[in-house]
Amino acid sequence: MTVPAVEKSLPDAIDQLYSAVADLLDPQKELLEGRVMAAPGLYDRLVGEIPAKRGEFGSRFSGRSMPPIWCDAEDLRVQIDGRVRELLPRFQGTTSARLRALASMKFRPQDARRVRDMAAEIGSWCASISALLEPERVKTISAACPVCGARWFYRQIGGEQIRQPALQLVVSQGAECQKCHAQWKPSEYLWLCRLLGFDLPAGVNAVAP
Repeated sequence: MTVPAVEKSLPDAIDQLYSAVADLLDPQKELLEGRVMAAPGLYDRLVGEIPAKRGEFGSRFSGRSMPPIWCDAEDLRVQIDGRVRELLPRFQGTTSARLRALASMKFRPQDARRVRDMAAEIGSWCASISALLEPERVKTISAACPVCGARWFYRQIGGEQIRQPALQLVVSQGAECQKCHAQWKPSEYLWLCRLLGFDLPAGVNAVAP
């Protein structure tokens, strides 16, 4: 007898869901000074960073008024917690407990698509947490924007105007003027730096367009 395709796809969907939950919650292994150490899972790291991150500029502005929590991390936690409550509205417990219960549920063959969608959504949370906790470093260029001429722009942080270089770049994404929002792709880094009259920033490789 032929097994319906929807029924055959259910085990794969459940495996994806289980793996996504494990990626979000299970402790991670890190290599520290030649030793493999256990580190908290992504969700626990996110929650742990909420009260600890005092503004994005670190201790340099520690004496100034800064938010008491890391707002981006808190917003992401609220989003995840709220969505998990929607997925398991009758289950009482922490977000981690709810997700563990979700991964161990019994599903019907016709639930395969919904299970895959849940796995993909949880996987997106893992990516969002990783990007938040370990962002690619932003570099600055100490020159005026060749489009608008701005050398600085001011950003409101903790109730104060903080001055920053207008030209900023993320190596894998591109450069942008924070004042006029002119943009240059990574392939245009060499041309941009020649236009500005200096060498590429350290760690940046580019090919002229």
